[in-house]
Amino acid sequence: MSRVVRLLVTVAVVVAVVGVLAAIVLGSGMLRSLPAMLGQRGAHAAGVTVVQPSAVPVAVPDPNSGVDVSFPQCQVELPSEGVGFAIVGLTGGRPAKDQPCLSEQWAWAQGLIAAAVYVNTEFIAGTPDAGDPAALGRADAFDGLNRIAAAGMPEALPVWLDVETENTWSGTQAQHVAYLNAMLMTFAEAGHPVGVYSTPTLWRRITGGVELDVPTWVAIGRNERSAAERTCSGRGLAGTAPHLVQWVEMLPDGRLLDHDLICPGTAATGLLLAPGQ
Repeated sequence: MSRVVRLLVTVAVVVAVVGVLAAIVLGSGMLRSLPAMLGQRGAHAAGVTVVQPSAVPVAVPDPNSGVDVSFPQCQVELPSEGVGFAIVGLTGGRPAKDQPCLSEQWAWAQGLIAAAVYVNTEFIAGTPDAGDPAALGRADAFDGLNRIAAAGMPEALPVWLDVETENTWSGTQAQHVAYLNAMLMTFAEAGHPVGVYSTPTLWRRITGGVELDVPTWVAIGRNERSAAERTCSGRGLAGTAPHLVQWVEMLPDGRLLDHDLICPGTAATGLLLAPGQ
């Protein structure tokens, strides 16, 4: 067989294969669904976008040293000397779960220069509420708003979303983003400045690493203040510079205490609120 004949045969085979594949794609409806598929990818990549409310001005506490507390610290004597601010857990480890020491810890925080609260988050696929991630996010935010009102907390109090894999995240990353975005927007629409607590690794695992346009609070685990200060100059969640950094200290009795600092050059407005504001 001559080279020309072999070439013509090869071309004919390729054309036939392409025709078969085209018929399969058209028949399956994949081509018709392509715009929707691309639209879903675009929506996922858009990230978390929130219109923040006007925040009450607050200066960076002096000392710029804070702690965050919740139910694990119920039996811990909380420090006051050398502590400028606190972030108190509003829920007890999971969304819509009571935090047994909320009233005592919030009263203690009011003796500091500034404070905020955080709420737990999670998305469990297959539950009756999981069919609409945004609706579930709004419901969990409304639960938090009710707890804020019941505790007599300020209407402009900043709220942080605790996003970590200690809780369950069994949906798709797009569902997780929709859930978190709805929570953030609901709090913001109610007048609360919002931010996100996580680590870069956990944020990528849960959301795919989508972009954030809200303040970020980055955890670095068991460490020291010097490491937290170095983290301030690095990349935080989704490549953004962190606003707050948390490091963990082990107390003499074996319990853990979370320490926090506001990164240099970062304003505290929208991150914390002074008592009485």
